[in-house]
Amino acid sequence: MIVSRFKFTEDLVLRRKLAGNGNLFYVDKPYKVTFYLDNMAKSVTVLPGFSTDLASVPQIVPKWLAKKIDGRLEAAVVHDYLYRTHMFPRSTTDKIYLAAMKAAGKGGLISYLMYQAVNWFGWKAYG
Repeated sequence: MIVSRFKFTEDLVLRRKLAGNGNLFYVDKPYKVTFYLDNMAKSVTVLPGFSTDLASVPQIVPKWLAKKIDGRLEAAVVHDYLYRTHMFPRSTTDKIYLAAMKAAGKGGLISYLMYQAVNWFGWKAYG
């Protein structure tokens, strides 16, 4: 599968609840992204109430390599949503994640390493 023309179409609005798990953020309004998958237009809408820990970064990964909050945040939220919903096969979802990071202007080595990390170890979270 080839992912191309990934586009963030609106602002991502997150909320952190006062009570409950302080590590989770919640999508506050529908969040839509579009892209092409093998030249077929696709869209994904992350629904309000969806919970995310942003980027799941193992403790062994240096903080300079993968921060929870940076230009890849939106890509991480979409990736979490796709992992939880199984909307696409895991390998396709990981490619969407890489395309989203590139669309956010975060291509390069760190994004590629983050893509490889989910590609190698994401099976645990994908279930």
